[in-house]
Amino acid sequence: MKIQINSIKNLQLVISIVLMFVLSINSLFAQQQTYENMVNRLDEIDFEMNKLTLLKQSIGMDFKKISDFSVKARSYISKNNNLWERINYEEQQLAYYSKKYSTTKNRLYVGSQIDKARHARDSITKLWSENIDEFEKNGGMLSFFKVKCNTIEELKEEYNRTADHYLKQKTEYDKINKELGRLNTEKHDLEIKLKYMDEPNIKENDLDPSGCWRLAFGNHISEITIKKDNSGKYVGTLTVNNLQDYEDGQVVLLLSRVSNNTFKGIEHTWKEKPNGMLGEAIIPAMLTINTDNNYLTWTSDQTVTMMRCR
Repeated sequence: MKIQINSIKNLQLVISIVLMFVLSINSLFAQQQTYENMVNRLDEIDFEMNKLTLLKQSIGMDFKKISDFSVKARSYISKNNNLWERINYEEQQLAYYSKKYSTTKNRLYVGSQIDKARHARDSITKLWSENIDEFEKNGGMLSFFKVKCNTIEELKEEYNRTADHYLKQKTEYDKINKELGRLNTEKHDLEIKLKYMDEPNIKENDLDPSGCWRLAFGNHISEITIKKDNSGKYVGTLTVNNLQDYEDGQVVLLLSRVSNNTFKGIEHTWKEKPNGMLGEAIIPAMLTINTDNNYLTWTSDQTVTMMRCR
C-alpha cells in the first residue's frame, strides 16, 4: 500500500509540474501574441493615419482652389446682384409715382420723382450692362470644375455648385480630423502599454535588420539606415539619396517582424500627380533577410536587393 500511495503522490507531482509548465508556456505565448498584436495594430494605425493625412491634404488643396475661384467669381456676381437690386428698386419707385401721378394734386413734385427714378434706373441699367460686357469681354471664367462660364448666369450656377461641393468636402475634412484624433489617441495608449510590456524574447536564429544597408543602381549608391524604435517597429531612413521619387533624409520604411527573417509594413515615396505636383504615396512593403544576415530583398512596387554597408 505504501508503494502504491507513493506512486500516486509521485504521479500527482508529475501532473502538477506538467500542468504548471503548460500554463506558463500558454501564458508566455498569450503575452507574445498580445505584444505582436499591439505592434501590428500600431502598423495598421500608422497606415490609416498616413492615408487619411494624404486625403486631408488633398482636400486642403481643393479648399485653396475653391477659395481662389469663389473670390474672383463673387466680385462679378455681387456687383451684378447689387446693380440688379438697385434697378428693381428704381422700377418700383417709378411704378409707385406713375400710379400716384394721376391722382395727386402735387403733380410737379411727383413728376420730378418719376424723372429721378427713370434716370436712376437707366443709369444703373447701363452699369449693369457694362458689368456683363466686361465679364464677357474678358472671356468669361473657368470654374473650379473646369467648366467655361461665358455668362454671369452660368457663373452663378458654377458658384452655387462649388459652394455645395465645399460643404460636402468640409464635412469629410471634419470627419477625417475626428478620425485622426481617435487614431492618435489609440496609438498613444498602445505605445504606453508596449513601453511597460516585456518584448517577446528574440530567438537565437532571429535576424536583425538594424544597421546601414546599401542599394546600388548602376553607378549610383543610396543608403538606408534601419533602427528599432520604442514601439518595437523598425524605421528605415534614407541617409544617402540617389533615388527618384524620394526626399533626402525621409523615412522610407516602417516595418514589423513577422518571422525570424521577414518584416512587413509600409514604404513612403513621392509620386507625380496629374496636376504636376508631387504627392506622398504609401505602398505595402516587405523585407526578407538572407541567412548570413548580410543581404536582404526589398519588395514593394518592385523588388531590389540590398547589402550591408561596409
